[in-house]
Amino acid sequence: SATALADGDRVEVLTAVQGG
Repeated sequence: SATALADGDRVEVLTAVQGG
């Protein structure tokens, strides 16, 4: 997600790099 870094969600960080 766009807020991956703010959320601190490790899975979201991976998807954020992919554009998720």
